[in-house]
This record gives sequence, C-alpha cells and structure tokens, in this order.
Amino acid sequence: MTEPNGCCRCCCSTILTLGLATLFMWLSLRPSKPTCSIHDFYGPPLNRSSNSTYNTTIYLHLKLANGNKDKRIYNDALNITLYYGQNRSLPIGNVTVKGFYQGHKKKANRGEGVQTNRFPWDTATKKASNGTVFFRVDLGPL
Repeated sequence: MTEPNGCCRCCCSTILTLGLATLFMWLSLRPSKPTCSIHDFYGPPLNRSSNSTYNTTIYLHLKLANGNKDKRIYNDALNITLYYGQNRSLPIGNVTVKGFYQGHKKKANRGEGVQTNRFPWDTATKKASNGTVFFRVDLGPL
C-alpha cells in the first residue's frame, strides 16, 4: 500500500537536496577579490648614506595575489599616484602598470619607478633625518 504523503515527501526531499547542492556549489565557486600590497618603497634622495639628490625616482615593488581556487583573472592597467604627506590636491608623480593575466592561486610581482615632479626633496630629507616621512600611494584603474 502506498503512503498518502509519499509524493509530497519525495518532492520536498528533492527540493531540499537541490537547494543544499546549489548552496555548496555557490560557496565553492564564488570568486574572491585579488589583493595588492606594497612590498618595498624606496626613495634614493632620502637615503642618508648615498648623498644622491640627482635621482628623483621613487621605486615601488608591488605584490598582487589571486586567491581564487579555479579562476584566473585579468588585471586591468593600474594607475599608481603618489602624494607627499596628507595633501591629496597635488600629486608628486604617477605611473601606469600594464594589464596582465594572472593564474589561479598565483602571485605576481611588479616593480615600478615613479618619476617625481614638484617635490620638496630638501624638506623631506630633513624630516627623514628627524623621524618619519609620510607618502600616500593611491592605486586604481585607468
């Protein structure tokens, strides 16, 4: 003899199973955002031992990481803008990093030199000898 609620029970268990399977698939396949960090930041005129004020380029070493398990990503061209101190009205330099593909679970390193203009190196060198100099680095798409 068949149960009166057999069809209803079968439909409910199918819907529940499909719902849980969808949830697990979504959790395992959703993409995560790539990360970017500055590994090194070097300004030659601020180096007290070199006494070089002719090289006014600031060097950056960026690390970009793709934490996705199964997806490679394309990093669009990135614009790096440098500011001295908290003043964002006058950038001291900018550079563009070309776009590139990055495989899943891969890290990329990019070294860039930013040629500075309208930058008070004398003031920054004095502040560096007394303590700390602050720079702001903005990273964004073109």
